[in-house]
Amino acid sequence: MYNFEITQKIIRYVEDNLHQEMNLEVIANGLNYSKFYLHRIFSKEMGITLNNYITRRRLTEAARNLIYTDRPILEIALISGYQSQQAFSLTFKEMYKTPPHYFRQNSSFYPLQLPYVISYNLEVNNLDNDNWCQKIDFAKREDMFEWLRLLWLVIDGYPGIDINEYIKNLTKSIEEKRAVIIREESLIIAAIIFDYDITEHDMAKIEFIAIHPLFKQKKIERQLLSIIRNEFLYNKDICVTTYREGDKADIGYRKLIKELGFEETNEYLTEFGYPTQRFILRKTKEEDPDG
Repeated sequence: MYNFEITQKIIRYVEDNLHQEMNLEVIANGLNYSKFYLHRIFSKEMGITLNNYITRRRLTEAARNLIYTDRPILEIALISGYQSQQAFSLTFKEMYKTPPHYFRQNSSFYPLQLPYVISYNLEVNNLDNDNWCQKIDFAKREDMFEWLRLLWLVIDGYPGIDINEYIKNLTKSIEEKRAVIIREESLIIAAIIFDYDITEHDMAKIEFIAIHPLFKQKKIERQLLSIIRNEFLYNKDICVTTYREGDKADIGYRKLIKELGFEETNEYLTEFGYPTQRFILRKTKEEDPDG
């Protein structure tokens, strides 16, 4: 059985038992696999541990209940797998940056983690790592549905995102040819939105970058960023924002940004009501006419 199929079985089991007692051992017994095997497969395929995924899914559904139901916080805590309201509130605040009762008062739901529902099966390990650059293309309006499917899978990297505003920006970016994709067969496996000039900073900006979870091991983002930099953002510093250091909700985005060559700055922002930090990729001396 392909790792992909095992991963999907794990995800279905988690979703079917989200409000039941559940841990790695329970899932392993339910699916008749070794817990060490399931841990290894899921972490490798999805880039996140299974326990972390379960916690984030439960907190997302708890946040949904806080906004869209009148259930008491204690009841929400218990059905989310916590033994007390205090323990639930502590973890919720770590991940959502506000206590549950304030989150409810703000009446603005956003998901921390949506289900990894991946309906398209590719033999990812057999795909050529060196050939992504040949598949790059500008996104078109007819790509928006698949683009949004990718967004649902990487929503954990964009906390507090306003979906309606995002769709407006995506539409504009497509029209202005600032939205680029890499496709494998009919599946969008990588996407990026960039802006040529941020006037107040005199630099370009990466507004969105996403890699399909199944392709995280392929390091596509380095090739994608290199193409964007060389073809569209030449001779410019490039900025991007992501989680601040120590944020419990970050599952590796700061690390990825640094691996791509971005340097952290002392500029801290609040985007969609969420605390972030700006990083900058400096132009090289070869790009800088004064270098």
